[in-house]
Amino acid sequence: MASKQPILRMEQIDKWFSGVHELDHVDFDLYEGEVHVLLGENGAGKSTLMKILSGSLPPDSGRSFVQGKLVTDLTRETARAMGIGMVCQELSLVPNLAVAENIHKGRRPGTQLGLVDWRSVSQGAAEHLKLLQMSIDPDVLVRSLDVAEQQLTEIARVLGKQPSILLLDELTSALSDMEHERLFEIIRRSRERGVAIVYVSHRPAEVPQIAQRGTVLRDGRRIATTRTEEVTEERLIQMMVGRQLIRRRGWCGGHAGGCPDHGGPRQRPQPPQRKSCLAACDPGHSDHLGGRVRPVATPALRRLSAPGRFGDAICHQQLDLRTGAAA
Repeated sequence: MASKQPILRMEQIDKWFSGVHELDHVDFDLYEGEVHVLLGENGAGKSTLMKILSGSLPPDSGRSFVQGKLVTDLTRETARAMGIGMVCQELSLVPNLAVAENIHKGRRPGTQLGLVDWRSVSQGAAEHLKLLQMSIDPDVLVRSLDVAEQQLTEIARVLGKQPSILLLDELTSALSDMEHERLFEIIRRSRERGVAIVYVSHRPAEVPQIAQRGTVLRDGRRIATTRTEEVTEERLIQMMVGRQLIRRRGWCGGHAGGCPDHGGPRQRPQPPQRKSCLAACDPGHSDHLGGRVRPVATPALRRLSAPGRFGDAICHQQLDLRTGAAA
């Protein structure tokens, strides 16, 4: 990290929504020239924390410091004035305007007669897109772009304002592998220029690729903040879901004889009366012994444990399609 003094510090941030404790006294800090991944399942409070930082949402309590100064009333206008830029999941582009117009939205160059200098708008956008290695025509309408290209255009728009703090909220879901790597390259180049970046994600595998530190949120609470080289993907998943994962692959026999991972024989019901279900099993597989099955995996955990990603950290349950009981 480039400095010992954090460029951003948030202390004891608290937020309630209709009786739900969305953020429970969360601490977070960020240094100049650092990429800090904010990690957690859906509903962990990641986006809420970023909305508070960007001035879109006021906290119920807590303090925020930017460049060492206490910020008492953080709004979108004051956040922009302090150099905070955010790219959200919900794009703010205008579909019926050209890419160049969107990139220069709110800051279009003018002529001496007070008119918009459209040539400068187009040339400036083209240069900026080229700098970011984006092969997007600045003169086409945004509505003609696919979702991934629109997302990259949104990033170009925010980076065009030269923020010192960049917030990126769950951007990779709509990107291909090539666009995914292009985004990471943009993040690396921005970091080299001294930009401090908060990258919000639910994918632990992304942490070592781009980040120096990671913070895990779960149920609105900060679980841990750690340096990238000091933590494994498996440990990050455990912190996200709140339970230890089984590091073996097996078929749970249920009432037919237990689980091979815990001493029971292997039982593999024949199709079509079975289906495979990803689950994080408690010690002893107490959730699905005795012929009862209680799903314990969240949708986010199923994505994390998809075949080819964390296949050695899951347990396969065999469920009867008609009754839902263990086969």
